Amino acid sequence: MTSKNTKHLFFINNLTDLIVKKDSTLAIIAALKDIGHEVYLLFQDDFYYQNTLEVTFKMYDFNYKWDTSKLYLEDFTLKDFSKVKINENFLVHLRLDPPFDLRYLRYCWMWDSLEKIIGFKTTNKASEILKNNEKLLAYNSPDSCPTLITSNFESFTKFINDLSATEVVCKPVDLYQGIGVVKLDTKLKSLESKFHELVKEYDGPIVVQPFLENVKKGELRIVYFNNIYIGAIKKIPKEGGFISNIAFGATYHDYQPSKIELDLCERYSGDLYKDGLNFLAFDILDNQIQEINVTCPGLIVELSKASGQNKALEIANLLN
Repeated sequence: MTSKNTKHLFFINNLTDLIVKKDSTLAIIAALKDIGHEVYLLFQDDFYYQNTLEVTFKMYDFNYKWDTSKLYLEDFTLKDFSKVKINENFLVHLRLDPPFDLRYLRYCWMWDSLEKIIGFKTTNKASEILKNNEKLLAYNSPDSCPTLITSNFESFTKFINDLSATEVVCKPVDLYQGIGVVKLDTKLKSLESKFHELVKEYDGPIVVQPFLENVKKGELRIVYFNNIYIGAIKKIPKEGGFISNIAFGATYHDYQPSKIELDLCERYSGDLYKDGLNFLAFDILDNQIQEINVTCPGLIVELSKASGQNKALEIANLLN
């Protein structure tokens, strides 16, 4: 994927917004540096679009320190910046955290235009992030969970009646890390008002799905890079909860996916890789893909800790 002249540029959140010991992007950056790559950091405030070939960004070098197991970083600090002209020898890694809001949309437009003008390569391509909503991409599968996306209460009631669902999960179309996910009893007297509250809070249609009891046993996170399986963990909600997100207190452990589960991922991974989406993270429950993370797939540190193998280094080696 890269040549000896390739320089890696990571477009990331400010360091103050990241938790060093848990951040997947910083781990991959350090792993690339470990194996001898030239790596730079670019932050939002220093990024701009200009329609000439002379685009020079303020790019940062850095220092880092692995823990003794080399599975996560103990420290990551910036060094001095330099003004560097971006050209066709760069591989740009778009690693800005969601939500996929108007800010994110603007950055994707800008990066997509610069890529066309300058000719650098990108993981994951901005044009493909723009095309592929992480939830809707998963719902296109014939084996996906029954799903409605609506702001209309009549369609909501018809959907739950057709499914004879006693409980449903509602969530926003474009948030992340389990933010905004709620479970509703369909016999609730205030169901209509609650539905309208959610539509108002998330400014439009919301995702509605039947509640799957097996989420209490855990949801899978399966990661692919360059259409190659990297690893998997099972995320288990905290006692009494139903959100299988680690940010909400879920625990996790190493997991060996079945052929059925890998086949589900590979139904998508090859075509998405050909389209320019190198880095994918699948969330699977009950042999159904719930989400395909393409904006900034994470949990690489958790995969490393669970397996005892440095998955960031594994990804870095695939970029050689």
